[in-house]
Amino acid sequence: MSGRLSDHPLIKLLLSFGLPRDDFVVHGSGPLLARGLRTVDELDLVARGAAWREAARLGRPVPGGGDVTGARVYELPGECIHVSRHWILPPADTDAGVDALIDNAEIFEGIRFARLDDVLAYKEHLGRAKDFADIRLIARHTPGPGHGPGATAPTAEALHVLDPLPEGEEVTNYVVAGCR
Repeated sequence: MSGRLSDHPLIKLLLSFGLPRDDFVVHGSGPLLARGLRTVDELDLVARGAAWREAARLGRPVPGGGDVTGARVYELPGECIHVSRHWILPPADTDAGVDALIDNAEIFEGIRFARLDDVLAYKEHLGRAKDFADIRLIARHTPGPGHGPGATAPTAEALHVLDPLPEGEEVTNYVVAGCR
């Protein structure tokens, strides 16, 4: 990927909603986009305060709620940005945990993105087939524990189910399908 993060169609759409930037964090696979590791075709946000209220005003509730917890999720116009009040893993399943998740996020072009260690924990917890490539990608692009904000390596438990990529093979980038 090349260019500025703010040139990505999903980031442009996100910014068009005018959500207060100190009241949400981009989670899920979005932080991989921010770091230039791969592109995405949707964004998952965790919001508090004014950003949560604005998402409720602008969006529509997703029937049945979130895929994992069933908690209330709003889908913003364009149908590719989803906003939750909490995240599925402790401590971000509480208000105080959400505050910490947002306050400790890394900032790219003025937008808060979850730290890679938080993304890794989420993807390891769910263990879905689609998460394994991201776990590998994070492992290949982070120096390991203690080497910068959000830098971590997957746990042995996560890596034992993965075969290492052959030398010279890269994880395939996803293509942005665009919003509906």
